[in-house]
Amino acid sequence: MTNHHSQDWNNYWQGRSASEGGNALTGVGIENNAVLSSFWQKTFKPLPQTARLVDFACGAGSVLKHAHNANMKNLTGIDISGSAIDVLTDKYPSIKGVVCPVDRTPFNDREFDIIVSQFGFEYAGGKNQRINTTKEMVRILKPSGKIVLIAHIKNGAIMRDCQTSLDQINMIAKSQFFKIAQSTFIASHNANNTKSAHDKNKAESTMKRLNQASKPLLDWLKEENLEKNDFAKFIYYLLQSSNKLLQNYHKYTPSDGKAWFDGMERETFAYKGRMSSMIDAALSQQDAQALLDTFETAGLTSNPLEKLHFPQERAPIAWKIQTA
Repeated sequence: MTNHHSQDWNNYWQGRSASEGGNALTGVGIENNAVLSSFWQKTFKPLPQTARLVDFACGAGSVLKHAHNANMKNLTGIDISGSAIDVLTDKYPSIKGVVCPVDRTPFNDREFDIIVSQFGFEYAGGKNQRINTTKEMVRILKPSGKIVLIAHIKNGAIMRDCQTSLDQINMIAKSQFFKIAQSTFIASHNANNTKSAHDKNKAESTMKRLNQASKPLLDWLKEENLEKNDFAKFIYYLLQSSNKLLQNYHKYTPSDGKAWFDGMERETFAYKGRMSSMIDAALSQQDAQALLDTFETAGLTSNPLEKLHFPQERAPIAWKIQTA
C-alpha cells in the first residue's frame, strides 16, 4: 500500500473498532456481499482442514471468516494496518495476524498451501509493487499450492460506487456539518447554563446554520434508496443521531458531544481515504494480465482472466485472478 493511503486505512480500521463512532460504517461496502461469500465458501469447501492459508491485505477478515467457518485450522492474515489486525484477532483469536507490507512478508519459502486476497493486494501501489507482491506470493507458496485473488476492476461497478461516495463525503465537507453541529451543541449548553438572551440568540443562530448545512444532505437522501445505498444509510444515521444528541444535549457534557462529533468526522474522512485508494487501486485488463503473466513466468499454471459480476449489475465488479 502506498504511503499516501496507508494512514487513511489505519484511521479507517481504528474507526471500525472505536466505540465513539458507534461503528456507523460497519457493513458499509461489500464485505458481506452474498456473491463474494458464496465464491469463497465454494473455494474453501474442498480444501483439507489442515491446509495452510494466508490472506494478503486481510483487513478485518471478511475472507478469513469463511475459511474459519469451513473449520480450516491454519489461518493467517497479513495487513499493513495494525488496527485492522487488532479487529481481526479480536473477532477470531485462533487466526494469526501479522502486520507487514504485502510485498515483503516474514514467511519462509514454500510455507502456504493457498494464498487468497479480496480487494487487498492491489493496494500495494503501482505496477512494480503489484508485481513484487505476486512474486512474494509465489515465493511462499508450496509447489502444489494455489493462488485465488479478487481484485478491483477499472471502470467497474465498485469504482463507480466509490466515486459516488466520494462525491457525498465532499458534500459533507463543503457543508461544514461537523464543525457547525459541534458549535450548536456547545451553544445550546451555554444558553441553558447562563439563561442569557445573548447566549440564547447564539444557540438559535447556530441551529439555523446547522439546518442550512443539513439541507443538501436531506435533499440527497430523499432521492436515494436506503435499502440499496449503504452510504446513504450512513448519512441517515449521521443526521438522525446528531439530531437526537442535540435534542438531549442536557444529558451530556460538552466534551461528550465534542468527542462524538470528532469521532464521526474521523470515521467519515477515513472512509473517504478508503474510497480514494479503491479508485487508485483498480486494475485495467492489462494490469491484471501482467499479474497472471508473473505467475506463468514462475512456472505456475493460471486460469484465464475472468470478470466477476453481481446480479443485475451490467458493469463487472472485479477480476478473478487464479492459478490452477
